[in-house]
Amino acid sequence: MENVEEGKPNVLALASESRIEDMFKEIGASPFEEGVLVGTYAKLLQHCIDLGQPNLTLLAEAYPQFPDPGAAAAAIEVLNKVLPIQVDVGNLIKQADEVRLRMRQLMARTQENLKRMAETAPSVYG
Repeated sequence: MENVEEGKPNVLALASESRIEDMFKEIGASPFEEGVLVGTYAKLLQHCIDLGQPNLTLLAEAYPQFPDPGAAAAAIEVLNKVLPIQVDVGNLIKQADEVRLRMRQLMARTQENLKRMAETAPSVYG
């Protein structure tokens, strides 16, 4: 899920016009080439196409089970390259590090509990 080179989530870009697609690589996004776009994103893109309104949609790969500040930071960093303003992502990156640490701790506790359960479970063959 993460860009191996940078350790950041991949950011996928989708545009309503081909001229916008040309800038994807320049801004550090990959083109959205495979998959299905549904819901709000699909409706917004279709509406822009119908109106002839240029649209750039950025989608960062994220964990669906919980908020992912690292994915938000990755998308904003790409957006910073497009807009004349700069949004500071330092706090999001700090939060992403904290979430990763908590995930590791939770995984370690889960493994310990599974091991303990296996040791105390009655043997089926015994």
